[in-house]
This record gives sequence, C-alpha cells and structure tokens, in this order.
Amino acid sequence: MTTTVSIDSRSGGPDGAVRAAGLAVDDLNVRYGDTTAVEGVSLDVAPAETVAVIGPSGCGKSSTLRAVAGLVPVAGGTITLAGRDVTSLDPARRNVGLVPQNYAVFPHMTVAANIAYGLRARGVPASERRVRVGEMLDLTRLTELAERRPDQLSGGQRQRVALARALAIRPDTLLLDEPLAALDPQLRGGLRRELSGMLAATECATLIVTHDQREALSLGSRILLLRDGRPVQFDTPRRLWDDPADAFVADFLSGAVLLEAERDHDHAVVMDGRWRIPIRELDVRPTEHGSTRLLLHHDGLGVVDEEETPDDGSALVAEVEHVEFTGDALHLTVRAGGHALGVRVPPGTRVGRSVALTVNPGRAALLTPNP
Repeated sequence: MTTTVSIDSRSGGPDGAVRAAGLAVDDLNVRYGDTTAVEGVSLDVAPAETVAVIGPSGCGKSSTLRAVAGLVPVAGGTITLAGRDVTSLDPARRNVGLVPQNYAVFPHMTVAANIAYGLRARGVPASERRVRVGEMLDLTRLTELAERRPDQLSGGQRQRVALARALAIRPDTLLLDEPLAALDPQLRGGLRRELSGMLAATECATLIVTHDQREALSLGSRILLLRDGRPVQFDTPRRLWDDPADAFVADFLSGAVLLEAERDHDHAVVMDGRWRIPIRELDVRPTEHGSTRLLLHHDGLGVVDEEETPDDGSALVAEVEHVEFTGDALHLTVRAGGHALGVRVPPGTRVGRSVALTVNPGRAALLTPNP
C-alpha cells in the first residue's frame, strides 16, 4: 500500500534557514485537465544540498520539477525560493537555473557565448560577464573548449556547457531534468562522478529528477520517491536502503524484497510459517515504518544443495524462474510462497529447477518497530 508522507524534522524538514535561502515545496498539486499528476508533494532543499526525485515513468517527478521552474501551473500548495513565495510568478522572475534533458545548448554559439547568454539577457555588464564566464569554464573544466561550438563537443561536454550556463546566473535553485539520460551507458559512471564534484563546489540548492536509481543514490543527499503522483518516502539514501517504507520502495530502489514477518522467540517466522530463520542469523534493527518485516537484498540469500537442506525450517525451497550470468556471479530469480526473490550466487553454483534458500549470516535484516 502506498503511503503519503509529510516532511518532518527526521528527514530534514523545511526549517527557517531553508526557507530563507533554499527551496521549499509544500503540499504541491499539479493537474492537467481532469488528470492529477502530482498530489501532496512536499520537499525541501538547503543551499549546497542536492535532493533527487525518483520514481517510475508517469509518477509525477518531471511535473514536480516543471512546477518549481514555473513551466506548469500549480493547482495547490506553495513553492518558496530564497524566502520568496514564487508559486504564481513567471519563470523569468524565479531566478531558477534549468538544465533540460536534451541540454538545449545553442548550436550557433561558442561554449563561452552559451554560458554568457543568461547573463547578457539580464543586462550584466560585459566585464562582469567575462569574469563569471571564466569562473564557470573553470568549474566545469571547459576553459580549453571555450571557443568551440556544440557540434564539436561530446555529449558529456555539452552537458557541462548547459550546467555552466544554468549556474552562471547564480540561481536560487538549480533544476536538473534527467541529467545523464542522453549519454551512452558506458559514459554515465564517469560523468556521474564529475557532476557530483561540480555540484559540491556550488552553494546552490539543487533538485535532480531521474529514473536512475544509482544516479539518485550517488548524487542525492536525500531522495524523494514518488508513485502515482504521490510521495512514498523522503529520506537519506542510507535510510531508504536500510528501512524502506514499503515493498515498493525496497524493490524500486534496490531490487530488494520486503516480507511481513513475526518474531517467535529465537526465530523470525515468514511466509505463514514456511520459513523459520534463527534470529542469530539476522541483522535485527529498528524500523520507523510499522510492522515487523524481513528485508532481503540480493546478497542476503544463499543456496544450499537440497540434499543438505536442514530440516529445522531455516531453509526455504524455491522454484527457479530465471538465471542470468553476469561474469562474476549468477543472478537468480526464484519464487516461493507467491513472492519473487532475487539471489546472487558465485558463477560455479549448481542450479537446478529448484533451490534451497538460506540467509547469509548478518546480510538479511529483521526490521522491528520501536517499542
């Protein structure tokens, strides 16, 4: 079940300092005709912080970013930038730096001219423009490419031009729409690290929209996960990974499985008693999200030969649905008790039509409510 969250102090709610200098979105609603695209979304981004908004296609993440930019009207809620209520302001009056997915650099202008464009449009004197452009060229490591045009640049270099242009105006917030989506997969790792370093060097409140889990985890100091236009969980990457609000969060963010469980003395009981896992094998930790649950990431499970399966219920027999060889491991998709589970095992592991699953000691977590 999807739950709507509100921003609180535990996830870094919008205190006075954020409202005075950063971005705060409160109970945002966006509609297109009779269709609700965003409902009840709240988030805050402090200066020098990067927050990532993530979720499946059609979840409302791009509509959220476009509402902050002023590109779509707001049906409800408020947007505050640097202490100003900008909910009803035109985009040009919001002081927002936007990097669209396709970068939208001007093909007939040099790198330097592209970066200077927003400054020139604002009437910044030429001497000040030159200084600011030089700073942005240095930040984005484009100084040697200043006189080139976009068709002479790589995709990653064009991305940096768009980023430099957005930052040149000293925006109150920087908005990045799928910043790495247009790049080849083999380039994304290096560019992700470069982007992280450049964002860390700014004092800007940065909001990133992405569908890429790794991108969100590596760039965002906090992550807002949306589903069907509503917020599900807003927290740090570590908390999202270790204590997901529900099974959707666990699966979408890390491919993990979250199972309802009960604690019976020295065992965790799962799947209506079919699986009884000794507590000593589990990482028992508190949860902020309700009932007792078993959290299984791909490294949380191992397999044993069915002939060696213990008869104490600590192993679970599962049917193998898919086997994928990835070089350093086999990734299995297995099914037991109506649940699909992911298992990562060494490449030489013997796999038949079924396997017996056991918990890798300390790798699976039993999440228990605070007393």
